[in-house]
Amino acid sequence: VAFPILLLPSLGLITASFAIGLINAAVAAVNVIWLREHLEKPRQAMWLVGLTVLLLFVLTLAASRITAFAQHHLYFDRIVWSKQSPYQSLVVTNTWQKSDVRLFIDSHLQFAEADEYRYHEALVHPVLSWGSEAESVLILGGGDGLAVREVLKHPNITRIDLVDLDPAMTDLGQNFAPIVALNQGSMESDLLTVINQDAFVFVKGTDQVYDRIIIDFPDPHNEALAKLYSVEFYAMVSAILAEDGALVSQSSSPFFAPHSYWTVGRTLEEIFPQVVSYNTSVPSFGIWGFHIAGKNPDAALGPLPDGLRSLTEESFAASLDFTTDLLPRKEIPVNSIFDPVIYHLYLQDLKGF
Repeated sequence: VAFPILLLPSLGLITASFAIGLINAAVAAVNVIWLREHLEKPRQAMWLVGLTVLLLFVLTLAASRITAFAQHHLYFDRIVWSKQSPYQSLVVTNTWQKSDVRLFIDSHLQFAEADEYRYHEALVHPVLSWGSEAESVLILGGGDGLAVREVLKHPNITRIDLVDLDPAMTDLGQNFAPIVALNQGSMESDLLTVINQDAFVFVKGTDQVYDRIIIDFPDPHNEALAKLYSVEFYAMVSAILAEDGALVSQSSSPFFAPHSYWTVGRTLEEIFPQVVSYNTSVPSFGIWGFHIAGKNPDAALGPLPDGLRSLTEESFAASLDFTTDLLPRKEIPVNSIFDPVIYHLYLQDLKGF
């Protein structure tokens, strides 16, 4: 109980592991002392426990060096910034040869400087150009500020609320120079309000109504994240979406995780009369997929902003087509808080079903 709740958030994985070992060694010492009359060799047992405690204590003191050594061998590029927050491990890397800043969360790649614009243009601009003109935007996740950068390319936007659970993530987007250079200082916009809160709690409790909602959560690789792709969550999102509003959700890869990808779309269909699925190529990730869901079944893509690096109206039209290998191979269920099937489907997808 202490490991996930207290030790891991405050000490990090390796230090917390040695600390747990110390706790177990202390329990062993108490047992040796308490049961010494029933042991054949209590003195030798106590010596063994003492040596174990000493070894673990030394390893705990050296944990920061061990962590740094492990991290530098885990990532191909050099680590330029890292932090263990109460919620996740954040690591930023860069290359020696040329700038290619990359962010990893819990060892999972979140973006690479070389091609992140392809992902964020596909995430933001179709939904902001969908149907009627939008003024207010809610971003769930996206604490790096890259989605905010794209939203600010729409001059009609008057309000942006960004909800990200981890203050360390939003601080990275606001203050770490390589990330600030990538997001073009978007986190300092006067239109932006940053809210460090659980997205589920925020959506459930807010009275604000938004024209567009951008959902940029990590893939559903655990049950805690699976609830953010549930029919119950989408029902709450619908309640704070304007009558002619629309949302977009990053939905993982239809190539590497086709069943979990299509589960997002199937679940959205339970709430919204219009669901549009599309995909694009992001070299660092491969083929990546999104879903737009809206309350107006007749809404369609309008003009895109000028000056985009990748996305065009023609390329978006092409992104609506899915080749046969991107389609599911079994019936797609609805994901629910009470039956988080998307989590199990995601794990099965990664194993190749």
